[in-house]
Amino acid sequence: MLIYTALIVTYANRYKFVEQVVEALIREGISTIILVDNASADESKIFYKNLVEKNSKIKLIQHSQNLGSAGGFHSGLEFILNNIISDFIWILDDDNVPDIGSLNNLIYTRKLLINENSNDDVVLYSYRGDSWLDDKLAVTNGYIKGYKKNNFIGFNFFDLFNTFFLNKSRSKKIKYPLVLVEVGPYGGMFLSMNTLKLVGLPHKDFFLYADDHEFSLRFDSYNINQYLVYNSRLKDIHFTFSNGNKFFSEQTSDLKLFYSIRNHVFLSQSFINNNFYYIVNKLTYISINLLIALPIIIKKPKIAFERVILIKNAIYDGEKGKLGKVTNIGNRAQSNNFN
Repeated sequence: MLIYTALIVTYANRYKFVEQVVEALIREGISTIILVDNASADESKIFYKNLVEKNSKIKLIQHSQNLGSAGGFHSGLEFILNNIISDFIWILDDDNVPDIGSLNNLIYTRKLLINENSNDDVVLYSYRGDSWLDDKLAVTNGYIKGYKKNNFIGFNFFDLFNTFFLNKSRSKKIKYPLVLVEVGPYGGMFLSMNTLKLVGLPHKDFFLYADDHEFSLRFDSYNINQYLVYNSRLKDIHFTFSNGNKFFSEQTSDLKLFYSIRNHVFLSQSFINNNFYYIVNKLTYISINLLIALPIIIKKPKIAFERVILIKNAIYDGEKGKLGKVTNIGNRAQSNNFN
């Protein structure tokens, strides 16, 4: 019998979400649940300790400080490699609640895709289209999730109109229940222990944001295909992502903005084959965001100036490959709550 292990990383005071995820995983038939506590609030810490005492399937890893998503998932996957006998790992965010049958549909899909007697392998992703537009575009229009050549933070001017019309004309009908993708998130990732041993652990130097993309981009180097599986669905019960302008919004912490820009800029460097096109994408993306944020810039020039400096530093570090945790981002960045 094959053994399936789930990995969840949590932080802050999110035990009410974690509780629902754990209940769903037990219902799905997961053998072991590894819960990484990234320096949660005291109320959550107590809840997790009680949870472990009540259920032997749950193993708890507690950190005294928040190691970010990169450090959290690194430690969880490392623990699984060294301490857990398992065939497959299903990685979930702490607010990803699986629909009934989601795990079985991943298992079934994998059997359809590969020959168990061969050395082939695949990585699968559960569908999160209720929260993420690119997932919905993938299953309705065949949109391939991945990085374009010479992109800047995922933006490519020369693909802008194609994406715009694809978005406007998207159908609600599911045409592609299984879609080949080039990159994916931790939340919903389903991979074998053999693949994990092959590609290694997430890079802790990313600290926060884009570490999952860097991790998933490695699969291509080993000719491991990745697929989005519509019939394995997750519900994000605390979805907080906003499509609004994040550069100058006071609702976006300095920490969140800095690491998001720096790490995505760093990843963009791997896809440059024409510096001119890269610069065009860079200047266009920044200009668009400045225009969108113009009312905020006029109303609050001091905050806007501080953000311009932060963005400049993040881009510089990303292009120079300077990763790792940064302690002097700004006063608003010093919180351990990275939401």
